[in-house]
Amino acid sequence: MRVFVTGATGVIGPATVRGLVAAGHDVRAVARTDEKAALVKQLGAEAVAVDLFDPDAVRAAVAGSEGVLHLATNVPPTSQAARKSAWATHNALRTTATDHLVRAARDTDARAFVKESVTFVYPDRGADWIDEDVPPDESIGMLQPTLEGERIALGFAGDGRSAAVLRFALFYGPNTRHTDEALRMARRRLSTVAGKRNSYMSSPRRRRGVGCGRRARRADRDLQRVRRRAADSARVPRCVLGRVRAREAHDRPELADAARGRESVASAHRVAALPQHPLP
Repeated sequence: MRVFVTGATGVIGPATVRGLVAAGHDVRAVARTDEKAALVKQLGAEAVAVDLFDPDAVRAAVAGSEGVLHLATNVPPTSQAARKSAWATHNALRTTATDHLVRAARDTDARAFVKESVTFVYPDRGADWIDEDVPPDESIGMLQPTLEGERIALGFAGDGRSAAVLRFALFYGPNTRHTDEALRMARRRLSTVAGKRNSYMSSPRRRRGVGCGRRARRADRDLQRVRRRAADSARVPRCVLGRVRAREAHDRPELADAARGRESVASAHRVAALPQHPLP
């Protein structure tokens, strides 16, 4: 299969590209710098420099691909995550870039589209398991671009085309920024994990995410198995960084929304490892 990949040099991108190439797929991957292009070529894929916010350039880059795997994100560091402006590029990748990729894939006769997402869109369910039957929490303004991007991606399906959304959690492992930040904060006797001590969180090994993305690119048969797949969860003690308070939220709505976004990160998300239903 000829596969177009965004986010190929990110957290799970390199291993995903390497796995696709090893499985015999022809991979074309986005690389924005010469250094990243060299990495993509080293992985055995074709590197292409393309602005994901330029619809014409995206269409030209996607042309000839049978499937699209959209893994590109731009998550700000923890120190900046409370600022709404810090998420601008990330949100645009979720929405604008996804729309350009879906249109390009449809116009160039691709038949499969897979997009990454995140488990934070789910409501707090305490000890109850979460699967794809659980509706997302639409009330969190900071996560609206994420949900919009999901809807755009799933809209690709139909007329013989397949679409899937993979809701990932907080990866841990080598070369993952969350792990690096957690280690730095641990040296200061702090934790990046917020919430109740007896709560749940999804913390998959990076390799699990790679496996989901790679298997999603196999034919339609395998796409049946990975709809909104999220990795396994474990019960862990959750240290409290500080209680979320929406001070002055009554007259400053933006503070209330930021607080709701932080609450979603601290919520209990016990996410099932396997999907309950195949794609239609």
